[in-house]
Amino acid sequence: MTTTDPFLPALGPIRERRSPEGEQPTFAEESKARSAEPLTPDHLDPIDVAFLRLFADSGSRDPLPDGYRASVTLTDDEMATLLAPAGLHLIERRSRDEVRLPPLPPYHSPGSAGPEHGRFDSHPDEIPGVDDLDMPDKVNASWFRMATEYGLFNEDREFLLAVTYSESDDVDDIEEHRAWVRVRLLDEWDWVASEVDQLRSWIAGTFTTRFVPEFTVVSLDGRMMMNTTVWGNGTVSTIAIRPE
Repeated sequence: MTTTDPFLPALGPIRERRSPEGEQPTFAEESKARSAEPLTPDHLDPIDVAFLRLFADSGSRDPLPDGYRASVTLTDDEMATLLAPAGLHLIERRSRDEVRLPPLPPYHSPGSAGPEHGRFDSHPDEIPGVDDLDMPDKVNASWFRMATEYGLFNEDREFLLAVTYSESDDVDDIEEHRAWVRVRLLDEWDWVASEVDQLRSWIAGTFTTRFVPEFTVVSLDGRMMMNTTVWGNGTVSTIAIRPE
């Protein structure tokens, strides 16, 4: 089954995601599970998922007047301050055109790729539910194991992180301000307990009020990428893409 990705019109249909268990839930099934009118990142490339985090907990925001969207563009210093609690030191910003990604076949995203495309998943015992007490420990441990095993880091533990420099409710504005930042992982780091809004999964808000991360990273040499994501069954895991 395929769907059309509204954010990547040039790519045409995008294949459905495959969970670590091999399930391929339909668009209707996932939509019903999440909200009545969702913007469904499970049917987008995980690169796009990373940039939709600003919609997290949107129901708690004061409504804006019709036709009006607040837009604030962050500076590099502000982005560095936002990421610091996670143990990330921002080194520089890079445009999307500067970043090389691992190759995938046409119409495939990391979430819809299979082992034949160089996909690796968190081990079954590393996949928690969003409300599990050990969710933070499992997410952090699985991410670090895979980052180390599949070559995310350079010698200084640096890599690229997908972010958006716009604080806006407007999807077009978010699209315009997508970027990659080169960061260094410090000795003290935590993707979950830090509760960095840039790393928040908006989809997890349909399952829990707890902070759950969702984000995409790429090695500096472009040979591998990783996406930590929330699935339609309320679990969270990490995908690594490293083709031979």
